[in-house]
Amino acid sequence: MMRSVFVYEGKYPKHPLPESWTYFNQKHKCKRGLFFMDDEEWFKYRKLLNPLMMRDTDWMVLPIQRMCEKAVQSLSEGVTKDNPSYEIQNIESTLYKWSIEVILCLMLGNSYNTTNMAKLNTLVNDFSRTVHTIFQYSSELMMIPPHLADCLQLSAWKKFERLVPETLALANKIIDISLDDIERGDGLLSKMQDCIASRDDIKRIFADLIIAAGDTHDLVLLSVGKTPNTAGPDKKWNI
Repeated sequence: MMRSVFVYEGKYPKHPLPESWTYFNQKHKCKRGLFFMDDEEWFKYRKLLNPLMMRDTDWMVLPIQRMCEKAVQSLSEGVTKDNPSYEIQNIESTLYKWSIEVILCLMLGNSYNTTNMAKLNTLVNDFSRTVHTIFQYSSELMMIPPHLADCLQLSAWKKFERLVPETLALANKIIDISLDDIERGDGLLSKMQDCIASRDDIKRIFADLIIAAGDTHDLVLLSVGKTPNTAGPDKKWNI
């Protein structure tokens, strides 16, 4: 797939991005991570990250499995002998947090343990709620050019414009704690520190990864709902 992209689009492929995000970045002169980079800058960091993220992905299996098991355990807490099946409340919020924690576990590796999860838990909860809300407004803004929504001061744009800085600030707090208050682990963050000298560049790449992670839940639900026996032959998903 990667080869075909480069064949058809050349050395610097163009990235399809939501206009609301690109307009916000331009208006507020906001530098973002890999997903928003273009041309030479994108190519530079793509070359650095390709060996870490694409050449060997076996190391990713255990962190992902750890967070999946943690999420399943959390979702199963309401199951008892008297109540073998129950309705999960706020499944979207749960999946947003799970997606973000998967990325954090990939980034921090074995240092994302119970003690360090507790250090980040409040921030992760706040971050997942904010990201959940921000993508609701960015979806609304798909229906109208963002510059027009800005000129008209539509509610969706005003709320989106207020939430983006909050989201980035929360992401940066999570990353600062990960860099300064948590011992260096064997995850992607440690590998990035070995090949990227600038702390600011590491932070904006890391921030975009955890923001993007928050918007994968729809695809997860769709995949689970379309796959027979996803939860095992003796269980059934009602989605």
